[in-house]
Amino acid sequence: MKTYSLDEVQDDLLRKQGTPERDKFEYELQVEVELPHTNLSFG
Repeated sequence: MKTYSLDEVQDDLLRKQGTPERDKFEYELQVEVELPHTNLSFG
């Protein structure tokens, strides 16, 4: 059974770092991680 590193899987699924697709994913992930740590209420 072949194993893959996290970097290999991310490059395959999300493209290489620095591409628009990867940058968009990493930005959205950062927003999702940081949003619960803010004191904003939406409702």
